[in-house]
Amino acid sequence: MLRDIEEELLKEVDKMFPNQERGMAEAITIVGIALDKFEALFNSNLKEEREGELRIDRIWAMPNKWTFTIKPIKELLKEEVTEGLWCDPFAGMNSPAQVTNDLNPAMPTTHHLPAIEFLKSLESNSFDGVLYDPPYSPRQVKECYESIAIDGWDKKWDGRTTFWSETMDEVARIIKPNGKLICFGWTSMGGSMSRGFKMQRILLVPHGGRKNDTICTVETKVGVSKTKQSSQTNMTLFEATNTLEVKV
Repeated sequence: MLRDIEEELLKEVDKMFPNQERGMAEAITIVGIALDKFEALFNSNLKEEREGELRIDRIWAMPNKWTFTIKPIKELLKEEVTEGLWCDPFAGMNSPAQVTNDLNPAMPTTHHLPAIEFLKSLESNSFDGVLYDPPYSPRQVKECYESIAIDGWDKKWDGRTTFWSETMDEVARIIKPNGKLICFGWTSMGGSMSRGFKMQRILLVPHGGRKNDTICTVETKVGVSKTKQSSQTNMTLFEATNTLEVKV
């Protein structure tokens, strides 16, 4: 940055004294003007750098099955979940999103579908933000399916490790340009630059002992996803909701 400022400063000097004929009075004048320009350029570049800085916080908290009830995460959501339409494909309990989904029909969500089916039923560029809090490991995915003990339940996880990448591809598709993606898990990968996201904030929540930290990332959609776009189905949300018939 300083080298750029130095070059700008030399350019200004050469403009005012092209033939390098500089008297004492002229030299004093140009130094004053140059210093003013130097300060203005420096402050402008510093402001741009600060605005682009990645914010990283680390706040200890007790663990909880329901991610959004953990105090520092709850506070982050209050700050980051802005106005507009939000979606949560793995909502569980306490989600602040308006359009929510959970595999378990016992959860208080607007839809109860496997996440990939739910996401494919949504229109592209239709949400201002998405909360992405999936199971964090293959074991947790398997437990989610097996824990639903109700009559008529016959869905099984196919065991594919593309579970996360496929759902994230759909999440990237449904977020509007400049929309937010807030992810939770054991890594800070988030949506990634390859899907058009820029990282703005990371929150590390350690829980003590040998427990894994809960890692939260906040990103903005600034580009177009380089991944293969979903072939969106013609199924409406109403039709999608009624494809799963269970008895509670």
